[in-house]
Amino acid sequence: AAVIQRAVRKLQMKRRYDEYIRQYNQSQKRYMAALRIQIHYRMRKAARRMLEEDKKQGVIREEKGRIMKNIFQYIIKVQYCKLRLKLLLKHLDKMLQHHRKELVLSSVILIQYHTRRWLHKLKLKREQLEREKAKAIKMKKKQKKRTKQFSIVNRGGKVIRINIKQEKMMQAEKKHTTLNFSK
Repeated sequence: AAVIQRAVRKLQMKRRYDEYIRQYNQSQKRYMAALRIQIHYRMRKAARRMLEEDKKQGVIREEKGRIMKNIFQYIIKVQYCKLRLKLLLKHLDKMLQHHRKELVLSSVILIQYHTRRWLHKLKLKREQLEREKAKAIKMKKKQKKRTKQFSIVNRGGKVIRINIKQEKMMQAEKKHTTLNFSK
């Protein structure tokens, strides 16, 4: 009887073990099916999100282009006016707060960068122009000094540079001497 009881217990244990494995396999299958469904829907969701992002990027690109065009037309109209450009940068900063950030953020940052760079270039150009003007003025002054101080005289085949003051004095002496001789 003990042998039969042991055999029955072993059989029951084996059945329980088989039942456990069968249930485990079924739960694993259900889990895998659910996981596949989740992955499928996640991928669809990700694809939709990517499409939406592409559309948004397209809108942002168009928005950027439009804003940049308007801004640079405005800058061209303003021309070298620093105060207005600073005001423009302030307005662009305000745009960040008032409009939809996702559309305006990147375009505004880009515009700010370009306007600041443009201002820097203008500053450099202005400084260069001022230097060139100062140089031209100096050259004119030098030329005037040269022409005023010296005159080139051709005396007996020799070209001589004579100080204008000295020449005037010499002419006055000649007049004076000629007057003396005539008397």
